[in-house]
Amino acid sequence: MKLAATMSRFQSLLVRLRGSLACSGATPQRFVMAVRTRKFGSGGGGHFLPKDEIEPRLLDCIKNFRDVDASKVTLDAEFSSDLGLDSLDTVELVLSFEDEFNVEIPEDLAMEIKTGSEALNIIAQTPFAK
Repeated sequence: MKLAATMSRFQSLLVRLRGSLACSGATPQRFVMAVRTRKFGSGGGGHFLPKDEIEPRLLDCIKNFRDVDASKVTLDAEFSSDLGLDSLDTVELVLSFEDEFNVEIPEDLAMEIKTGSEALNIIAQTPFAK
């Protein structure tokens, strides 16, 4: 059952990714390989990345996203009002965070991410992020 739900989500995400993925150098093939090799934790602890390691990589993802003015990027900049991203852009940006840190952000949380700071907090609480 979990596999079917995961595959369904994966297929819907691939449909949304027809364009480029947010971080520079990301390609659909690289994304597929990252998803295929992702190791999912099963409760009970795990390795957590410290926020000071997440922050520069996260900011680079945002700065390298298409049409984003890098000079406006801060952790507190809102993706829509400050950076001019629409809802689909925001979904693609969150997907790039998943790819960059080798994590899966639950869809309900992913839809709530409006700033880099919110993404940073979620990734920092995700075990096995790389």
